[in-house]
Amino acid sequence: MIPLKARFSETCTPPIRSKSLWEVQNSCRLAYHLKIVKPDQTRTDAPKPLSLVEELPFGVVMATAALSQIAKLVHFTIAVKPFVWLAVAEVILIVAFRIPKIRFGFKIDPQVSTHTREYRFNPGMFTIPLGISVTAAGVLQNYPGTLVILGISLYIMAWLSEIGFLFDLAKHLAALVLSEIDGGWFLIPASFLSLGATSLLGASSLGQGYHHLLYLTAMTSSVIGVVGYYLVVVLTVFRLLYRGFPKTHIVLWWISAGCAGLSSFALAKQLSPVHISLSNTTFAILKFIDTMTWSFGLLLLMPIVWFSLVHLFRLRHFPKSIPWPPTFSTAVFALGSFATGALVRSEWVYDLGVVTGTVALVLWAVTVMLIFIEKLNQAKQRFGQA
Repeated sequence: MIPLKARFSETCTPPIRSKSLWEVQNSCRLAYHLKIVKPDQTRTDAPKPLSLVEELPFGVVMATAALSQIAKLVHFTIAVKPFVWLAVAEVILIVAFRIPKIRFGFKIDPQVSTHTREYRFNPGMFTIPLGISVTAAGVLQNYPGTLVILGISLYIMAWLSEIGFLFDLAKHLAALVLSEIDGGWFLIPASFLSLGATSLLGASSLGQGYHHLLYLTAMTSSVIGVVGYYLVVVLTVFRLLYRGFPKTHIVLWWISAGCAGLSSFALAKQLSPVHISLSNTTFAILKFIDTMTWSFGLLLLMPIVWFSLVHLFRLRHFPKSIPWPPTFSTAVFALGSFATGALVRSEWVYDLGVVTGTVALVLWAVTVMLIFIEKLNQAKQRFGQA
């Protein structure tokens, strides 16, 4: 029989690699209680959970690129092109420096038990096609002739990353458990919706030979996105009923309201007479779905804003990892309000788009300021230690 002290090293690493984080933690706990190691010596070989920035690698790109479209609609035209180029620069920098360091596909389950796997699929990877496609939309909308090659290149890059992550999702879909569903899963239909809206801009920028293909792609992507949105809503309801509300990364639930706004935006763009001709009955049904989806997003947004403010009041300080979902979700909800307001010819819906769009611009500025202050404090601490 192997002596007890031989089973654990001084750093509390089990001799055989554990299959779950639970086994590693309990091995260390047992070693500590038997006085084999000191409390400050205990550690695990399991990797740390992803931070919110790692979990949503293109969160900043989504927010910046969405505001390039919002700025024009709220008559802040001087900021439109700077937002476009800032989003393009963010894509290049993240692809060059951050992408190689990202642990793709999986994140550690924060609620570890003997019945859960150590890793689970990370839907935040869909921020990559989503952010790139929104950036492509900004380029195609503001530079339809001169930089169409850049816009189409970003559009193709977005589709390639989308297809790659869909294959990764399909491989692990059978192992999905209900407790893994959170607000981040709304990024999957949102990526389809964004690609659908960008496909329309691509059709307007390219020659007649590509129109039919891109219009078909736009409609197909938008329908998949809307159906996928309501599918995630149903799964989320079951998750909340049977598993309760998750304790980690609550800010991700902003995406549920933002995805509703993006659904109404993409669908309203498809219903434009310039892009497609439909029978009166089909048009009326799709118009009803668009209005219902936007209304549902508004109903979600109100309690999300309230609970977020209550959470910040109780926290009494901003989190260390400044999140981007509130900015992006507010911006795309504003886009949905503009599109739905024009579709149903409602002034108050359109005016709500102006209000939420302005709020999104303010949120972006505040988030950038808080991140700058955080980085400045980190630099001062490193300089002080040196």
